[in-house]
Amino acid sequence: MIKDVSLPPVSDTEGIASSIGPVSLPNSDDEDGSDEDNELEEPVSEKISGKAAQKLIEELPVVSNKGLPASRAAGNKVKTVTATTETKAPSATQIDWVPRSDITLEAYKETTRSYKLCLKSQNSDIRGVINRARILGVIMLVSSIDSNKCPVSKNLRSVALTALVKAADQLGYDGEGDIADRLERGDILKYIKPMAKYTAGRISLERKLLKSPSSTVLAALKLDNSPRGRAAAGKLIQDGDYIYGLSSGKYDYQSPFQNEVMHKYMSDMFWGNNKLALLLRPYHNQLFVSSQPDDDKAKLELEIPGAMLVLSACAIHAILLDHSLGTNAKFPPVGLQRQWDGYVGIFENMKRRNKVRAHKILHGMYLKASHSIAPAAQGLSEDQIISRVNWDAFDEDVEEDGDVVDDEGSNHVEQEGNQDGEDGDAPGGEESGDKADKADKAGGDGSRAEDAGADGETAA
Repeated sequence: MIKDVSLPPVSDTEGIASSIGPVSLPNSDDEDGSDEDNELEEPVSEKISGKAAQKLIEELPVVSNKGLPASRAAGNKVKTVTATTETKAPSATQIDWVPRSDITLEAYKETTRSYKLCLKSQNSDIRGVINRARILGVIMLVSSIDSNKCPVSKNLRSVALTALVKAADQLGYDGEGDIADRLERGDILKYIKPMAKYTAGRISLERKLLKSPSSTVLAALKLDNSPRGRAAAGKLIQDGDYIYGLSSGKYDYQSPFQNEVMHKYMSDMFWGNNKLALLLRPYHNQLFVSSQPDDDKAKLELEIPGAMLVLSACAIHAILLDHSLGTNAKFPPVGLQRQWDGYVGIFENMKRRNKVRAHKILHGMYLKASHSIAPAAQGLSEDQIISRVNWDAFDEDVEEDGDVVDDEGSNHVEQEGNQDGEDGDAPGGEESGDKADKADKAGGDGSRAEDAGADGETAA
């Protein structure tokens, strides 16, 4: 029989074992959360068994002022950074930051264990960098495919931080100690994280607009709000057929991204009159370029960017998911990143297997989505230039004087000498008669003028 014993004292920790309380962990939403000094509870007076006491002794923390080795510190899940501790990168300890790089933060909150940034409280330079980073971040979502920066992931901070540094560089804040430098080497908790978190939120607001052309998608796929229409939307999601073109009424798996819903969605979303389309419009010459700049013919054939194509397919998936469930969920829904990875794989295989065919597909989608032959600044493609001539009319016979003669032998252009005023049905006859009448009237007016002059001389 085991007797109840009191916990024996241990050196440097005497009386602590019986007063150990719950350890508070950093907020799971805060990647760079910090610990606070744990408040110890009042000593527990009740006795415990010998085995429990021995187990508690083994689990006691080792109190030491020495820092952990790098290998152990990296694996320590509970970080030892408080809100008042400087969390700068090692190379930033001696840097004098430019005053315009300073930001104003709201008070540190125990609930979120982070600092919050408000745009109105910042100086004009910081506001300019954030606003430009918002635009650059949206452009990044639709222009480039980066496995480390998925545009449909929940967290856009990686995209936001890259956009912030690029915006600061473009605005000339790229010197040592300036805004771009501080975004890379500054205080993590009090500078880098608040800036990236706020900008990511702004980019996310623009990204939510990707579900706005829902009516266009449903109309293109001929889906209504009936139970049958919702079931059909669920079937399309399950099979993933909505991105493939149709051939003889069946989905053609040799034609990825060629379903008409793709170019109709992109036309509405990126060439419409919505906020996102207006934001991207000044950057069309950077977004829509040819993937074959070395080809004299293909370099003028503009394409839909691969990222825009894949992102559009993901947005259509989210719209169909909402329709099938009868909901309006937040964008992006759970699991959409898997769809993104799959569509990226299809797109990259298209380019690797047949680069010329992939170029033709993307160029054709650009022409359909933009509702234009080609931008005036880029000029027409070779095929478009040739097709503008009416070659059927060009095949007609031509006489020696240059008049075009049709199959019945009649002239399309009247000869100057063929004006028969006697035949009113002849081409130009009515016009010639009108001219003759006008000449007669003019002659009559002249005769009356001469008679008036003669009368005046007689009176004199």
